[in-house]
Amino acid sequence: MLALASLTTGLFVAVLAFIIVGSGRRDLAARVQGIAPQSRQAREGDKVPGLRERVVAPLLRWAERAIARLMPANVTTDVEKSLALAGLNMSPTAFLTAWVLVAFLPAVAVAGLAILLGLPIVLAVMGGMVLFLVGFSGPLFWLRGLTSQRQKRILKAMPDTLDLIAISVEAGLGLEAALSRVAEKVKGPLSDEISRTLREIAVGRDRHQALTELGERTGVEDLRTFTMAVVQAEQLGVGIAQTLKVQSDFLRMKRRQQAELAAQQAPVKMVFPLVFLIFPAMMVVILGPAAINLFETFSKR
Repeated sequence: MLALASLTTGLFVAVLAFIIVGSGRRDLAARVQGIAPQSRQAREGDKVPGLRERVVAPLLRWAERAIARLMPANVTTDVEKSLALAGLNMSPTAFLTAWVLVAFLPAVAVAGLAILLGLPIVLAVMGGMVLFLVGFSGPLFWLRGLTSQRQKRILKAMPDTLDLIAISVEAGLGLEAALSRVAEKVKGPLSDEISRTLREIAVGRDRHQALTELGERTGVEDLRTFTMAVVQAEQLGVGIAQTLKVQSDFLRMKRRQQAELAAQQAPVKMVFPLVFLIFPAMMVVILGPAAINLFETFSKR
């Protein structure tokens, strides 16, 4: 523990020294550039790099390379899929690096600070463990929440989007042109995924494969069903407009059924707040005056 505290103090002092030295160098460079000729400024370049470029960025790049070497390939693949589901434009190594830093640095810093302040070692270890658990599970819940919100937005936009695609196809546009028109008119995660699929098709990828990956990439079962239906309709020669109408009607019916199911589950979900929150307050309001009167009556005797 003493070694951990010494390490934490040393890191804090080193960062503080880098900040002071970096600010001093920047001030000196500004004064020199102010009195130097214009041609000399053009020759010597712009500004002196700060603490972020000289210290933080190289440390982060080193940490990313180290974590990329240590992490198994299946873990990196799973993280990449999770980031794709959440719609985050971030590399798996960057997310893993941030995850490790968030999990360990606050726990180590708080434990070392508690030891330096003379607090009991048990309290310091418990505080570090709590912060480690919060830092370890926080990014996972955050990523899961982003994924759930994005999938809900995709499901909500699907019926109207399919109607627009069907109308565009009936008006004489091809499937790719209809998808492009819808991606321009509708904003949201679904239009972003459609735009990505169109870019993949434009660079030469097979359309059926690109549509199939569209359903797999988002993790939405209804979108996966829609892409499979479109692929099968093209392979079998069935009208795409009719397929899109059927899929749109099915999604609206499914969403209405889900709303009815949620309405039926509402009374069951209200039992817990009624029993533990509302009923005790009502009992206090109703029986409180009577209890006070009984107490006063028996205390007089």
